[in-house]
Amino acid sequence: MRRRTLLVALVGLAVVAAAGAVVFWPRPDRITLENYRRVRPGMARADVEAILGPAGDYASGPVWEFEWVGDSSYPLGFFTEHAGWGHNGRWGQWEGDRGTVGVYFNASGTVNFAGFVTAEPVAGQGPLANLLWRANRQWHRWFPG
Repeated sequence: MRRRTLLVALVGLAVVAAAGAVVFWPRPDRITLENYRRVRPGMARADVEAILGPAGDYASGPVWEFEWVGDSSYPLGFFTEHAGWGHNGRWGQWEGDRGTVGVYFNASGTVNFAGFVTAEPVAGQGPLANLLWRANRQWHRWFPG
């Protein structure tokens, strides 16, 4: 009986460790200025996702955001305030260690405009601090409010 309990506990621990590795393992940073520059007006969302991956958070730790790069007719305020549905279009956002890409899709589902905010990881963050930051961020994504 004890042997069976120990085996079940070890298998459970292995499953939890594997799930944690999948959730918290750093992903390659596709959110770069070079990839942002490949996004063009008129592109379909599928083409943008082929370059950047699905919209989402790919940052491996906290970052400082610095400089707006993009069409000057769409200032940083528009970039940061217009998430979600609006203006017969859809806003997609990709966050990474080197910056954030925002893409506004028009009613036909193609790129209307895109912007990029450069970023840099916060200095002095160790691996444990980054892991805790990611765990906290994931927790708030799963349990908003």
